[in-house]
Amino acid sequence: MARQLKQKLAVCAFTVASAGPATAGIVWNDATTDFSNNRAAPTFVPFSLGQNDVIGQTGSADGTGATTDRDYFTFIVPNFSKLVSLTLVNLGLTAGGASFIGLQAGPTVTVNPAAPDPSLLLGYEHLDPSDVGLDILPEMGAKADAAGFTPPLGAGQYAVWLQDSNIAPSKYTLRFDIAAVPEPATALLGLAGFLMVWRVRRINRSSRSPF
Repeated sequence: MARQLKQKLAVCAFTVASAGPATAGIVWNDATTDFSNNRAAPTFVPFSLGQNDVIGQTGSADGTGATTDRDYFTFIVPNFSKLVSLTLVNLGLTAGGASFIGLQAGPTVTVNPAAPDPSLLLGYEHLDPSDVGLDILPEMGAKADAAGFTPPLGAGQYAVWLQDSNIAPSKYTLRFDIAAVPEPATALLGLAGFLMVWRVRRINRSSRSPF
């Protein structure tokens, strides 16, 4: 009886340990397919478990500063998962340039860039090259004039707004890390496993007891 219980536990442990998330890699490259410049109709970017790299370009659309190339895209954090980090992997800015990223709950960005109201955003950040390699999600959520949040971000749909003040085009790479959250059934399985281990140990102790 005890041996059979141990074998079942071993199988369960192997199954859970083998279900780790795969690295997603590059999920969108703005140079191949340009992001939407319309905040009411952002580009949908499919994310999966692991690290989702988004490569984009903002700045002046014509290189003269007469027009602004903004990037708007939306993504979904699936059920039983969470956005654990948002890392600025790369940022190309000319001298004096400034870059901005805003995050809003829902499928669109409702903030008018001509008269921005940060309270409509979950959070935002002004980016510069010193932020490269850092997880910017905590800083975005800590802005006092935005709605605010505490990472990680749970399941749901979110919209991203990026732009900068460069006259020349500016490139960036963002890495969204999506991690799995145990489903209720998985959590119950883990609890059952602990109870089975406890019972096996009690059986073993009882079999060794002289009384």
